Amino acid sequence: MSVVDRQILAGLNEQQVEAVSTFKGPVLVVAGAGSGKTRVLTRRIAYLLEQGVQPSEILAITFTNKAAREMVERVQELVGWEASQSLWISTFHAACSRILRVHPELGRLRPGFTIYDADDARRLIERTIRSLELDTKRFPPRAVMARISSAKADLMTPQEMAVETRGAYGRLVATIFEAYEAALIESNAVDFDNLVNSVVFGLREHSGVREYYQRRFRYLLVDEYQDTNRAQNELIGLLAEPENNIFVVGDSDQSIYGFRGADLGNIIGFSQRLPSTRTISLEQNYRSTNAILDLANALITHNARRHDKTLWSQLGQGEQPLYFAAQDDRAEAEFVVHQLLSFLAEGHSLRDVAVIYRTNAQSRVIEEELSKAGIPYRVVGGVRFYDRREIRDILAYLRILVNPDDDVALARIINTPHRGIGSGTQEQLQSAARTRNVTMLHALELYGAQDLGLSARAAKALAHFVELIGGLRTLVHEGASAPMVLDQVIAQTEYLAMVNEEDPLTAEGRLENLAELRTVAAEADSLEAFLEQTALFSAIDAELDQSSLTLMTVHMAKGLEFPVVFVVGLEDGIFPHIRSLTAPDQVEEERRLLYVAVTRAKQRLVLSSAARRRNFQGKFSYSPESRFITELPEDVLIRVKSSGFIPPAPRSTPQRPTSDPVPYRVGDRVFHARYGEGEVRAIRERSVDREVVVYFDDAGERVFFSSAAKLKLV
Repeated sequence: MSVVDRQILAGLNEQQVEAVSTFKGPVLVVAGAGSGKTRVLTRRIAYLLEQGVQPSEILAITFTNKAAREMVERVQELVGWEASQSLWISTFHAACSRILRVHPELGRLRPGFTIYDADDARRLIERTIRSLELDTKRFPPRAVMARISSAKADLMTPQEMAVETRGAYGRLVATIFEAYEAALIESNAVDFDNLVNSVVFGLREHSGVREYYQRRFRYLLVDEYQDTNRAQNELIGLLAEPENNIFVVGDSDQSIYGFRGADLGNIIGFSQRLPSTRTISLEQNYRSTNAILDLANALITHNARRHDKTLWSQLGQGEQPLYFAAQDDRAEAEFVVHQLLSFLAEGHSLRDVAVIYRTNAQSRVIEEELSKAGIPYRVVGGVRFYDRREIRDILAYLRILVNPDDDVALARIINTPHRGIGSGTQEQLQSAARTRNVTMLHALELYGAQDLGLSARAAKALAHFVELIGGLRTLVHEGASAPMVLDQVIAQTEYLAMVNEEDPLTAEGRLENLAELRTVAAEADSLEAFLEQTALFSAIDAELDQSSLTLMTVHMAKGLEFPVVFVVGLEDGIFPHIRSLTAPDQVEEERRLLYVAVTRAKQRLVLSSAARRRNFQGKFSYSPESRFITELPEDVLIRVKSSGFIPPAPRSTPQRPTSDPVPYRVGDRVFHARYGEGEVRAIRERSVDREVVVYFDDAGERVFFSSAAKLKLV
């Protein structure tokens, strides 16, 4: 072995060395969570170059642009900038775009073709639907686009969709698909899904081009192979022939994107398709303690479709994972806060901690308890519950019913859902109301849209809007409860139809959020109390420093790691999700999701469930403990009996992030660079920091944490 070879292989364990140095033929690397797969990929590229392979002969594929950039940087550190320039390290779509630029005929395109983004594609689909004289309400463009995208991931043509689809509706979607594809070609354009499909179909038909790329890319490397769909898998297979020097890295236990078209069979059946495959398992974990890995191993063994492996670590046994079965969702959230405070007392910082859940709607109760305790947090891959669009929309409707002078709320919902009241009309209305020294709603009620100088078309739309708001305000005046008013707002505005039409892929989560909002409403004594409560929770200032804990869904957590991880909501119907319970393969994907969640933890892992949760009717719904918990042997976790449980013998004296006295008192005038001048109305002691309430002259009430307030005495 040369000196350079020894340098490339330095620091690798035995299985990693085997993976990096296996030179020829197909190789499947089953890379367990935290087992150093990126290091193996980059070292293998360096090893191939050292063996005399030309940089231009290597194609390395990963799933995100960020991952591709990181791989390029690591390879450059190993082999230098110049040697790395001819390498193709990119995503599937970027590689296919590059091929199509040279060979547009593969996709029946002409030079200079356009790549349509999702919005461009949606607009073209909408135009296609209208050109076929079909109703866009019956065939919502986003829903049709989702079905077409799914078909393309499976390499299905419009003709094949028409044959395999049952029912008249499906056949009409296939007709739209066919007309849409023709419109793309006519426009000399390709959508995102077609980037891969065009190359696959083109390589099948154009043997000369196919053989050219097979000779050029003699060595292929694919990261996250468990996430490939049929089209991506077919592309790799076509390019790898006939030598099949294909090196794929992935983990069947971390395949969690079936809903996006990922095909677990690609990695499970890899060695069957290529019998000469050398399979290497990376089982040494460099992230987690063995106590956490023992739980993860015990969990995932209940899946049938997987590669058998057992993760282990040299990081010691570590602390046993905890599990708390709460009586309800509020007690569960309180337990998370109590346990978090004990971890802070041990010396962890908020940045060390992540709270992971199955659905976005679950964050609401956690957020409220964190806010009560004065604990700063950030929501990754989304927004805070009360900042989500659908929540703000419905709250704006409720605000205008209680306070018709609220022009900000009115401006938000006057054309939501779409009513044909455009920005120009809104500006005219605002100007007319200002001239008459009244609010916009009062202007419409007192004068009427036409008397305000608005067009007849706008006047008709605005009249319907005023009638809608008037009817809903009558409900409020008659003393209807907060959940009843909320229900009527959603029903009479046809808001749910808008959510479903806008994006079917996110509709379920948005509907769950609205159901969770109704749960909050059901707990309130009145509509006014409900609005006050939601306003207080959304008033915490967003300008927090980086010392905040992280909230996220499991899908957003993949690829991340934290010293301390909480996984909440472990009940059947939530985790595993209710829609998976009737299909064994979907339950297995849910189990893989939990496996991904628990393997994010490095030192401490806490699991929890709630026996009952308030549903959208304000009543408690009961759910059994998650089957994933009941599957675990008793010795892999500690069942906690009390919501206020604090582990004995903390490792360090409890510390507070700030003990400095606040330099201002209630009644002082202060200045903030963003909000201007205001008066300090309250200073409250919280568990983690002091909370400062300021009423600004121009911006109203804002709440800050004193350590991040950036307030100056005037």
